[in-house]
Amino acid sequence: MTLTIAPTLHCNFACSYCFEDARPKVYMTDQIENDIISFIKRHAEVKRLSITWFGGEPLLSFDRIESLTKKIKLLEINYYSSIITNGYLLTQEVVNQLHGLKIRHVHVTIDGPESIHNKRRPHIKKTDSFDVIYTNILRLKPLIQAQKIALTVRVNVDHTNEDHYHEIYKKIRTDFTGLEVSIYAGIVKKSYGSCSSVDDILMDNQEQANFNIEQFSKYGIKNSNFFPIKVSGECMARQLYGYLIDARGDIYKCWTDVGNKKEVVGNISNNNAINPTKLTRYLTGADVFDKPECQECFFLPVCGGGCPHLALKKKFDGNPIDLCLVAKDNLREFLEIYYEIITKKTKTI
Repeated sequence: MTLTIAPTLHCNFACSYCFEDARPKVYMTDQIENDIISFIKRHAEVKRLSITWFGGEPLLSFDRIESLTKKIKLLEINYYSSIITNGYLLTQEVVNQLHGLKIRHVHVTIDGPESIHNKRRPHIKKTDSFDVIYTNILRLKPLIQAQKIALTVRVNVDHTNEDHYHEIYKKIRTDFTGLEVSIYAGIVKKSYGSCSSVDDILMDNQEQANFNIEQFSKYGIKNSNFFPIKVSGECMARQLYGYLIDARGDIYKCWTDVGNKKEVVGNISNNNAINPTKLTRYLTGADVFDKPECQECFFLPVCGGGCPHLALKKKFDGNPIDLCLVAKDNLREFLEIYYEIITKKTKTI
């Protein structure tokens, strides 16, 4: 079972491109917590449980993460978790408890060097956030060294900060030298739907491809696999035992839907799905092998058909979304770069 749990919908940041338009001060109750445990128990056939703590900002409700984890441990199920956080509340006290809470992966977003990040990801009180976040992720170094925690840093990239990606990439690589830390550019794309107010700064597939090629050619940064890698697993949206549960107990099939009442497929306190059509569409409506255009494509089944959420938006809402691999129209350039990398003709960082 794969669960994403948002113990609160509240957030302490005010990022301009955030897909969660509202940040209500909604926090999970004891009743919802108990209902989640009952929900897990009802699935006696599940042998492994993976949880991603999400939000809002999940560390605003750290006490709920602690209490839920304590109850999950009592179920004696094979369990581990990860957390997606803005890192502002990742204090030493919190870091000291991560391993005991079976949090094995911390995912933090930093949007560039200090001056760039502070403009894009300000605290809700309109104060700067870079120094606090960076100090906090440095606290993770002993846990990373001991292989108790993995750290991923996502840099959300659009046309306003693409020229600064290499700066923060190299800074993190330098400050975490010798440690396994993943850094990647999360392209804020035009297809995400709820960012129309900033649409002119977002990237399409070709612009994303150009960005990846430039990062390699100018800075030696391998921000793409370049050789298309087969998608070997399913997104939570199409998993039978994959759900997002928010602080109200509402159940969704995609992270992008959180807080949007129209996308709710059920509630943790009610055994019956209140939107069976939405649930069924997620499970079966975005199957790549049902799409005529995909059946004729050279890249099938390597691509996996693209994002199920966006596929449903295209199929049922008529949104003109490009679901294809970034490599599709840039295969020659990508394969030439891949050749350079494996023959070590160009050093990567």
